[in-house]
Amino acid sequence: MTDRESQFVPEEQRKEDRAKRASELTYPAKLKIRGTVPPEFLERVGRTDEEIRSVFAGERDKTPEDLESIDYCNQLGRRVGEKYGFEWVRVPPDYIHILSEEKFAEFYNKLYPEDYSRDSVGAAGAWPHLGICDVPSKYSRVNTMFHEMCHGESLQRLELLPEEDQGFFFRVRRGGLVTRVERDGKEQHFFTDINEAITSRLTQEAFEGFQDDIQPPESLREESAWVRMLKEWTRKELGMSIGFDAPRGEEELRQLEELKKKNADYNEFLRWQYAYQKEYGIWPLKLSYPNERFEYEAVLNYFQQHLPERFKTADDVHGVFIRAMMNGEILPFARLMEQNFGRGSLRKLGEQGLQWLYLEVGSEERKQGIKPKDNLA
Repeated sequence: MTDRESQFVPEEQRKEDRAKRASELTYPAKLKIRGTVPPEFLERVGRTDEEIRSVFAGERDKTPEDLESIDYCNQLGRRVGEKYGFEWVRVPPDYIHILSEEKFAEFYNKLYPEDYSRDSVGAAGAWPHLGICDVPSKYSRVNTMFHEMCHGESLQRLELLPEEDQGFFFRVRRGGLVTRVERDGKEQHFFTDINEAITSRLTQEAFEGFQDDIQPPESLREESAWVRMLKEWTRKELGMSIGFDAPRGEEELRQLEELKKKNADYNEFLRWQYAYQKEYGIWPLKLSYPNERFEYEAVLNYFQQHLPERFKTADDVHGVFIRAMMNGEILPFARLMEQNFGRGSLRKLGEQGLQWLYLEVGSEERKQGIKPKDNLA
């Protein structure tokens, strides 16, 4: 590893070929890539400063450290895009909006009525603009930024809303794998859980898989190392396969480190978490979609173990899911599902959720290698 590789270098200074490949694309890129978007969409993606301020009321000014964090996320995004075969287009700082916890709660409740909790820290529902909660931890903020940027990068289809409903720009008809359909006057969402599992795994990989050659900026470096050390402890000593994503703040990291010094076991760790949540109404450690991620890992392992000639690692399977989400390459994803789980299995996944697929891969029939009768292979 060279000295240059181990240092944080602002995005505008990097000279790699991938920057040239993306030079003709600007965020939000999918509208331009697809070429099937009505002209009025392109004309109205750009909103006035006044309109944006009305949506993100109370947004604070970005600091130089925030700008470095956004740039860092874009560098990580380019790297995971190279690994998995999708083009990450640089998200400019103007599309990132950081709000106090109080203002973020107001913003989130407008987007997703009755769905807010204090553990909610990011939202991409006002696409292409992304809302980020100003939690105490810088590491947590940048982790949330990357997660929401993935949602922004993966938009596939929009619907222009009536004039009176345009407070949040457009309705996203398909973002990543998530598909929204109206039935009997009600809006239904499909593939939401697997979409979040893919995004959360991608976020984890970005921050852990490339940290040795893409160092975080100076303002994040100390906390990043602290988080890395405590994550390893929760995985090795407490048996937590994922660990955690990020702390709420430095105080929470200090408390977690005290548990480590005391050689606390998993039950003591849980007691600390529940006591903290009871006192403050929020969890001390952020862990996005843990159940969905656990189920998704089981699915990846199943495909890799049963199709070793095609998939050497779970990451190879993950790539099929990522390209479906980020590039709209649905056919390879659909074939993988239906060749192994029978006709209509992709629809079942959308309607019944990731847990259905998790139960399928864990069934006795699957363990014995028995494929469904309507298999397409």
